[in-house]
Amino acid sequence: MAVPYCSEGNSDRNATNQHQISPTPELVRQWMNDVYGGRVLSTPSQGTIDIATRAAQWGWNQREPEIQAAADREREEICHWLRTGPYGASIACHAEQMISDLRASRRPRPLRWKEQALALLQPGETRLLNREQQDVIRQALEALPDE
Repeated sequence: MAVPYCSEGNSDRNATNQHQISPTPELVRQWMNDVYGGRVLSTPSQGTIDIATRAAQWGWNQREPEIQAAADREREEICHWLRTGPYGASIACHAEQMISDLRASRRPRPLRWKEQALALLQPGETRLLNREQQDVIRQALEALPDE
């Protein structure tokens, strides 16, 4: 049975506490079984899940520029097709708006560190911050000029 790699869409995990690339506990257990010859029956510890998550994120970070470049090429081909394809004349009045919307949705501007930190620190939030949220706040603070 295939186990989903990315936690996106998994309802059993709080999406606000997850990085976009976060392997599920089931996938971590599958990886552990691959390494240890199928002898792992228990749920992976939080430490093991954290290490697997960091490794998955590191792998993504190594390939992200290449993946984004391919996605950008694909997006531009679609934009070109919208302008010149068989439906060009019938959608000409909407093509530029469609292209603008496509570009915005396929490559949204990521939140800046400051925006992410402020979103995590909304008034009335009483929950504890997880490690990733702490890292966002730390990186945001480190990016501020020393005064």
